[in-house]
Amino acid sequence: MEVCVAIFFAKKGLRQGDPLSPYLFTISMEVLSRMLNRDLLVKAFKPHPQTHRIELTHLCFADDLLIFTRGTCGAVVVVKKILDAFSKISSLNCNPSKSEIFCAGTDIATQNLTVDATGFQIGQLPVRYLGIPLVAGKLTSIDCKVLVDKIAARLRGWGVRTLSYAGKLQLVCSVIASITQYWMNIIQLPAKVIKQIEKACSDFLWDSEEEGKKAKIRWDRVALPKAEGGLRFKDLRSWNTACLIRNLWAIISNSSSLWASWVRQYQLSYTSIWCIPPTISCSWAWKKVVKVRVLAEGYLQARNNGVFWNGFHMERYYVTKVWETIRVKQPQVPWCKLVWKSLCSPRDKHIIWLIIQDRISTLDKIQKWNAGIINLCPLCRSVPESRDHLFFDCIYSRNVMQVIPGSSSLLCNNWNDTLHLATTRYKTDTDSANYGRMVWMMLVSELWRERCRRLYDTNLLQKNN
Repeated sequence: MEVCVAIFFAKKGLRQGDPLSPYLFTISMEVLSRMLNRDLLVKAFKPHPQTHRIELTHLCFADDLLIFTRGTCGAVVVVKKILDAFSKISSLNCNPSKSEIFCAGTDIATQNLTVDATGFQIGQLPVRYLGIPLVAGKLTSIDCKVLVDKIAARLRGWGVRTLSYAGKLQLVCSVIASITQYWMNIIQLPAKVIKQIEKACSDFLWDSEEEGKKAKIRWDRVALPKAEGGLRFKDLRSWNTACLIRNLWAIISNSSSLWASWVRQYQLSYTSIWCIPPTISCSWAWKKVVKVRVLAEGYLQARNNGVFWNGFHMERYYVTKVWETIRVKQPQVPWCKLVWKSLCSPRDKHIIWLIIQDRISTLDKIQKWNAGIINLCPLCRSVPESRDHLFFDCIYSRNVMQVIPGSSSLLCNNWNDTLHLATTRYKTDTDSANYGRMVWMMLVSELWRERCRRLYDTNLLQKNN
């Protein structure tokens, strides 16, 4: 076997976005990581006072690099020499315009010497790292403005206006689940920020951004499970708390995560997390973690065979299970299966849900804020319109119900009695019950569509006149 030992020279590099580029960059940064750790072992590298117990010298993700060192000019110069040595062997250079030094507890003279020795500028908090603001004090709504703007931009995209009702629901769920989830796993969002996110989602769902339009139903009623009368959105406050309890679980379960190791060494000093009081010198983020102990103390337990949550062996952390335990539950509605287990379209389910909530725009409601409207049922054109009249006291709707086989027995003079009869009759999972649910749902939604056509269709109005 012959081995080629000739030296070859690279003439073309990788283009940006090449699938091979992240792997090569990771290999290169592993070299820098070992150089920092090597100098730490030989005492050449002076570690930060709050990182030396766990031998933490740096954090690196993609091209974002944080190096922790002692706040002296000599220690920073050692780091600069390591970076220069790495630059010679990898041709990866530090950009002084994008590199900053963050100091704490150092005087102005030391900072000026550091700037002259490295060429880097002194940075000021807050600064974003991996999308999360790093702040020394309390997190404010201004620090989270980038999160609110990102959600608003996603909901105001050019294609969202063409989405159906089901598409809007899915988009709001994805926004809450993906964009906010990353932040909530790390920090406690301020109450003002949560209100802004909920308002943005509510305005998008109900098209209430236009002047004069309001949401049909309050967000706290919408953000309930379907079994409790909502639309399956999650309450962000309780969900954020459930995400923060993950930090307690990581500490108790002796997780190997870097954050949990640092907390055990510097915040707890081998003291139980349930006993240590929050001190004045603690950061705002740590105080929020300590605060959730009140909710988790009765459920989260460490035993010899693992960590348990409310009697459940939790080898992995399940946010949904914790959220279901700590959230404030509402009484379950009896009509959940009738509406959400039917085979109808999402639009039909939405119409029925609005009718149940009594939030459809019948003429008796419109007349309250527009006295010039004549309240006359568009279907029978004989009596004032209301929800109970349409379903099913109206002569037109009663005649339609009598034509459909099996539906005449559900006729009542008001909506609540009709809903109770339909819920009782179609509560099983048999084929006949599934068929009955579908027929009843489609009948109610089509009656509402016919009413809207007769009220707003210009051609029909001219024909009736």
